Amino acid sequence: MAAAIGFAPAAHAATLSPSSLKDEIDKRGAKAVVDDLFRSGAWEAVVIAQIQAGSSPWINLAPLLSEGTDASTSEELGESLIYALPKAPEAVLSVLDLSRASIPRAPDTVCSAAFFEGDPTDPRGYKRAAIEAVSHVNTPALASAKRACLDELEAVR
Repeated sequence: MAAAIGFAPAAHAATLSPSSLKDEIDKRGAKAVVDDLFRSGAWEAVVIAQIQAGSSPWINLAPLLSEGTDASTSEELGESLIYALPKAPEAVLSVLDLSRASIPRAPDTVCSAAFFEGDPTDPRGYKRAAIEAVSHVNTPALASAKRACLDELEAVR
């Protein structure tokens, strides 16, 4: 099924793009797409890797993707946003769910510095970098997300 919609095994997933993924979600729904990505290996190899690296076009897909995640894919999506936060704070703040209805996009997930699959090599350094990056966001539309995120980060010990 994954090959039928263009999700090749992870080694051949270079053709997967944010726009093609959005089109697939629009056509088939987030759950079916996330399930296919996971089965093909493209979920971790491409989607999670790109979000974690701080790629804004991929981060912008987080609201759509989160609608199709379950326990493990939800956890991976949240963790990838944690890693992306100091690299692309504006993009990450723009996808936060301040209502907390979407757990992988909630401030208490994304801005908690709570790494599910192992800690970064320098947790204190991560926290400093994340606070500094978020503090420099000056987009008025992101003020509430910025405050919610900083509140969470500053509460982390």
